[in-house]
Amino acid sequence: MGILEKIRRWIDDEESERVLEEAILKEKPRNPAEEFIVQVARAVEEVMRRELLPLPQGKVLMPSEYVVFISEEDDKEWRGIKRKGLEEALQYILGQRAKELAGNKTLELKRLSLEIKVDGTLQKGEIRVQHTWEDGSSGKTIISPRMKDFVLPSTQNLQREDFFEKEPSTFIERTAKEPDSTLIERDSDEETRVVKRISELYRLEIWRNGVRQNVIPIYQPEITIGRGSRSKPVDVALQGDLEISRHHLKIIYEGGKFFIVSEGKNPTFIDNYEVPVGRKVSIPPLTMIKVCSYMLRIQPSRTDI
Repeated sequence: MGILEKIRRWIDDEESERVLEEAILKEKPRNPAEEFIVQVARAVEEVMRRELLPLPQGKVLMPSEYVVFISEEDDKEWRGIKRKGLEEALQYILGQRAKELAGNKTLELKRLSLEIKVDGTLQKGEIRVQHTWEDGSSGKTIISPRMKDFVLPSTQNLQREDFFEKEPSTFIERTAKEPDSTLIERDSDEETRVVKRISELYRLEIWRNGVRQNVIPIYQPEITIGRGSRSKPVDVALQGDLEISRHHLKIIYEGGKFFIVSEGKNPTFIDNYEVPVGRKVSIPPLTMIKVCSYMLRIQPSRTDI
């Protein structure tokens, strides 16, 4: 039985955990795909060994999050369900390996996460592993290499119904909440004053891996977008990508026009144009905004279509 088949059986709960771990770390590869899996596992394990930090009272620390960068050519062979299976299997296997590396000491590691990304500067078969000691919800931003030219999805030939959904999905953490429809206040004379409802200004589409994840109604003229944290909250949180800064960009609606301000350590792109950091740049509605692994698109209000 090959390594890929053992990964599949492990995901389907048909294979014991220990057998899968041995298959990845110890079994001799039989084909290029199996060699690649072993290469990734060993590259991450090397970082784990190097960063292992002994502590007093019989405890050890090691990084909790790893990003494995592969070449564009290898990326074509590891997409969709195949990549997800690879990430999940390696995440579990390396989590078990971390316990073994700790030996008889207590491993101070709540969880281990692994994500595969593309580095356009790598050649086929090359791998680069980047780690962080921080929690992804509040940690430091990983600085990624400049990417080669990419093509954004076309906004032409889209119909009205493509822009609006009745109920957005819950993949993106939504912090920009809809205001109350009415606000009732009472003054000293017990008179009731009804404040006019704040209208929806536009909607923001959230895309990742070619799939629209959410459509969020926006009521504020200025919103902050990023990974967010307790100390740096955002209006729209994009989670699961350490290359996104906690405060990565702002979208401003002013005088019927849209503007963005890039604030991230990694670049923000509009139609292959890198937005200068700190500069207020005008952007037409329906233009794709690339924020690391995410794509954003502004939907104008229904009355503007």
